[in-house]
Amino acid sequence: MNDGLTITQSIVQYLAPASVTIPIAAENFDRTPTPLIVVLEIITVCVSVMLVKYLKRIRPDIIGRFAVMMAAVGSFEVFTMSMWNNFKLGFWAYVYRDVSWILMLAWTSLIMSVIFLVDRWKKEWRPEWRFPLILAILTLAVLPLDSLLIKVGVRSYTPEVEAVIWGRMPGLEVPWNILYYVPVFCGLILGFYRYWELILDNVPVMPFPNRLWLRDFTIAAIAVFMFEVMIEPMVENVGFPSWSYVYRDISFLLTLGWVVMIGLGLKAVDTFFIHYDSIKRFLLYVSLLTCMAVPLEAYMMAKGIRVYSPTTAMNFSGFRVPILDVPIEVVGGFMLYFSLVVGFIRYWEIILDQRRLGHEK
Repeated sequence: MNDGLTITQSIVQYLAPASVTIPIAAENFDRTPTPLIVVLEIITVCVSVMLVKYLKRIRPDIIGRFAVMMAAVGSFEVFTMSMWNNFKLGFWAYVYRDVSWILMLAWTSLIMSVIFLVDRWKKEWRPEWRFPLILAILTLAVLPLDSLLIKVGVRSYTPEVEAVIWGRMPGLEVPWNILYYVPVFCGLILGFYRYWELILDNVPVMPFPNRLWLRDFTIAAIAVFMFEVMIEPMVENVGFPSWSYVYRDISFLLTLGWVVMIGLGLKAVDTFFIHYDSIKRFLLYVSLLTCMAVPLEAYMMAKGIRVYSPTTAMNFSGFRVPILDVPIEVVGGFMLYFSLVVGFIRYWEIILDQRRLGHEK
């Protein structure tokens, strides 16, 4: 370790031009684990390895599916790292700032276990009914686990989140907000995973020719709004008409703008690149939407319309995009955001289109 930096941050500091100042303060947190935390980490790794070995006997391609889930969990963890703290896991456990591969592995193993159990237990159910059941089970399972992390000193919340929590559950000490955070977190990740599961299973994911635009708009609006409410402590929306705010500083005008932009981006790719395979189209979805969103975000930041929280700003590395002059993390954040949201939207469109096609036949 160098000056208390993680390995990734040390590499960034080494590569950074002399004009870039790396915010060392963001790396100054307690990494020293207790014996109990080390035992919990060992248990997590052992259980995850046994889970993969068990599932591999049933699904030989489980490694790829596990990797997709871990990529989704990692994307969310990085995007929302300014909302919570993960301390005392040991220097070996961190991949970037306080984002830990141990916690990513734990989340991945838990979600994959619940997916596997529900898919086998309720295999006769349609996918759209198994989806909320998985979220309900995960929400109940996370309560004692998050409580454990809080009590051993691993998990805590940043000041911006502490300012908006609805109180804490007696005995567990977890915020009541977790009853909202977990379904949103797991819902977006599950949608992303299910979308890529269709691709891995070679299920056709071509857009249905006759779109139900109101339905698709509703799916996108739900995904965007739920995510906006969850990450509200990370950024403040200032200057919108007072009548447009629906929850704290969330303006439905901005939400509507994101939804329309996503719809136009998806439509453009599906119109001009429909002959591309599913993976290439997905990459184009994310790339195009990011290119559309970043200049808009740069404008709103320059005008003081979008103001990032102190904790979020502290996590910026110092690298900025030329011309637009926005932190490079804003670009990366949009890419992670659109990856999860587009996966969620596309998954629900596909399964509802498949049901619709079956009814038409």
